[in-house]
Amino acid sequence: MKKLVISLLILHLMTSLSYGATSEDIYLRKDVFDAKMEALIEKIDGLEKSINARFEAIDKRIDSLEKVMNNSFSAMDKRISDLQTTVYWGFSLLGLLVAVIAFAPSFGEFVKNIRKPEFATLEDVKRLIAESKLEAK
Repeated sequence: MKKLVISLLILHLMTSLSYGATSEDIYLRKDVFDAKMEALIEKIDGLEKSINARFEAIDKRIDSLEKVMNNSFSAMDKRISDLQTTVYWGFSLLGLLVAVIAFAPSFGEFVKNIRKPEFATLEDVKRLIAESKLEAK
């Protein structure tokens, strides 16, 4: 049993080793590798700068849009405030109109009584004195 397991293990190792080996292995010298890595790092740095520049441009656009939106919202708040004031005045005037209509008959008499004094002539005074004498008896 041991021999079978060991032989299967060796067989398995040999097959997996054969997949990793290639006949076209290329070896680079250290200076060539370093030069290619430097070029790759410079390319990555260039991409990083480009991405950062784009993000900065996007950030500036977002800031300008934020200013525009804040101005728009401020103007809209002012217009809504003006509309609220107009509506409040409208309701107040409507309430005043309803009150005048409700109290119109008594209001008319009140205005007439204000303009007309209780006793305007000498005859009215004499009539009031006569009425008060009759009530006293």
